[in-house]
Amino acid sequence: YFTFFGLFILGYLLLYTLYRWIRSRSFPGRLVAAIAILSMGYVVFEYRLFYTMLSESTATIRDTMVMGDYSALQVASAILDSFVNGVFHAFDFHKLLVMPVCILGFFVINFTYIREREACRILREPFNGILLLILLNCIIYGFYNWEALRVAFETLIPPLTGWQFGRTVFFNPFLWYTAFFLLLYKLYDERRFRWANALALGSILIILGSQSLYNDFYNTVYTHTWELVRQKDSESLSYRDFYSPSLFETIKQEIGYAGEYSAAYGMHPAVLQYNGIATLDACFSYYPLSYKEEFRRIIAPALEQSEAARTYYDEWGGRVYLFSGTDESIWNPVRTMHVTDYTLSIDSDAFRSLGGTYVFSRIPVSNYEVLNMELIGTYSDPVSPYTIHVYKIR
Repeated sequence: YFTFFGLFILGYLLLYTLYRWIRSRSFPGRLVAAIAILSMGYVVFEYRLFYTMLSESTATIRDTMVMGDYSALQVASAILDSFVNGVFHAFDFHKLLVMPVCILGFFVINFTYIREREACRILREPFNGILLLILLNCIIYGFYNWEALRVAFETLIPPLTGWQFGRTVFFNPFLWYTAFFLLLYKLYDERRFRWANALALGSILIILGSQSLYNDFYNTVYTHTWELVRQKDSESLSYRDFYSPSLFETIKQEIGYAGEYSAAYGMHPAVLQYNGIATLDACFSYYPLSYKEEFRRIIAPALEQSEAARTYYDEWGGRVYLFSGTDESIWNPVRTMHVTDYTLSIDSDAFRSLGGTYVFSRIPVSNYEVLNMELIGTYSDPVSPYTIHVYKIR
């Protein structure tokens, strides 16, 4: 995923390549080849993204995103907060065990070097280098929210206008556990097996045993265990529940689906995409501003009713979804949909003009005839939590 991680992975590789070149005094050919191959891979697989980025005539949603401007105190607070807590989609389980152990290890290791009069080893200690990278990512994240620096960056490198370079903080969970691994290695090397085993087991149990948005292992095990013990369906969804491939395969066969563009209502567009259904809606991080404006015509009736939805879409635009005019977050992955409004607030003419044909909805739409839509059918499956209503634009 180039816009979230790819550029930063290449940046890390480049810095490490320069480091190896200087330290070993020999050209790191394999690392340079790795950078070239990975770069070409990104260009080939995400060619439309690169065309959009490098085309001077193409405005993108990054041009209209509202970023904000932090004061010096807020920048410092953001640096500290990102060091301790999770930022964006990176959860902060590290602070339960890994971070305290690593901070303690930092003082023990470096105090030992000083006590043994080997302070020069502090600069060569890999563990210290990892913690320095963590801190550097936090500093980048904090200063990204300072508008003056952000504007200077975008002026120097115009294709990266609106690029959230503060997302280097995404790497911190990986770096925390890398530092933690180095401490475990030292403990094992010193034959302190009980401590090392206890810490390793503790970190594994915290990760696997904690509920989080992306912990599909936990969510799936929890769901199946809950259903086995309670002998009834769980409100949370397993991985298979969420995508329900057998249900959508049946729907596609029943309606004679042949690749027509569609949209999801009451669920993530990813459900349709996973099941081979082309969508006008999706979660995009970088796309032409013109498409955002075209799609906005479709959802304008909902945005007019909900100021929160209007701000969410107009000031960011990453979720190109069908919104409800009254209910929030109607795409939450739950078994039972609790909504207060069964009207679909869209401009059906704009939907048709953008190439849309079907709306796959978990919510029975009360005004589909007003929208000049036809109810093709209502579908369910014993192994799926969904009841899907399929509507077709006339």
